[in-house]
Amino acid sequence: MKLLFENWRRFVESAEYDDKFTKLLNAEKFEQAFALADSLGISRKDLPWTYNSVLKWLRTNPDYERAETSSPDDEMPFVRAQLLDKIGMTTADFRKLPWSQAARSKSKRRYPVKKTKWKARGLSRRFVESVEPRGVALVPGKFKPPHAGHLEMVKHYARFVDEVVVLISPLALKIGEGKVIDADRSAQVWDIYLRDAGISNVTVMTSPSNSPVRAAFEYVENKEENPFYAQSGDRIIMGASTKDGDQQRFKGNLQKYAADGVKIVDPMKYAAEPQEPVLSATDFRLALSQEEDITPWLPKTSQNEESIRQITHILNANAEEEVDDESSS
Repeated sequence: MKLLFENWRRFVESAEYDDKFTKLLNAEKFEQAFALADSLGISRKDLPWTYNSVLKWLRTNPDYERAETSSPDDEMPFVRAQLLDKIGMTTADFRKLPWSQAARSKSKRRYPVKKTKWKARGLSRRFVESVEPRGVALVPGKFKPPHAGHLEMVKHYARFVDEVVVLISPLALKIGEGKVIDADRSAQVWDIYLRDAGISNVTVMTSPSNSPVRAAFEYVENKEENPFYAQSGDRIIMGASTKDGDQQRFKGNLQKYAADGVKIVDPMKYAAEPQEPVLSATDFRLALSQEEDITPWLPKTSQNEESIRQITHILNANAEEEVDDESSS
């Protein structure tokens, strides 16, 4: 009986707070809503947001207003995503929100209701989504094997783009007698990293080119009309870190190679700062060839017994394949 009463009390309180938050968000009293959420230990992402209320909150930020008026096509997807990260949302979360409180309430009801005007607004919203620029970060490289520094770069971009695309060079690298790391094994390790880190907006694929720069050109050109490559409307950041001037690779004008409707955003604005210690795939391969502890090269989220076992098994498997003996990362 006591448990039933406690559950009922929690339900009443949650409904009461939900109503309070709804009123504050509708009145655009966002800071008050945040303060109340923080005092109750409630994530800002879990507030009763709607598409409209988030949009109103975004427009209270000078950066968003400036991007909306000065460069809505080029910068908007990234500015919006960076701001959404402050309330724990991704662009995908934002787009899934109900259009209004009427729509939100309707989704909770268990009985038939009359159609309301929000239905038409919902159609308009879906139309807007279909033509809204999509932010993509392109991260090409050898990744033989990927290490914690690579994942940190992907995490950096995943916070403010719709999708991060990791392109793995197809050429395999030798790490020991009869052992190589090919693109498939690299992708398997990436899958473990992303799973453990809980990152869902990343696509990993093998590039047709050995050169990461050439792979980037082919992705934005998309001469073969590959549905997984750049599409009209995409706004693309060439992913890079500031390590050893890495971002300089893509400083040139890639725009003239891009397919129609694809825009390249200045990579210098968004280059990721490498985390200490700065890691090397060459050193990682050396540790593997000498059967040393590989934990220092693994992301902290993957430094658990099961993940280490899986990664070690993948990278230590034998393979008979033509490989590249070069030692560069």
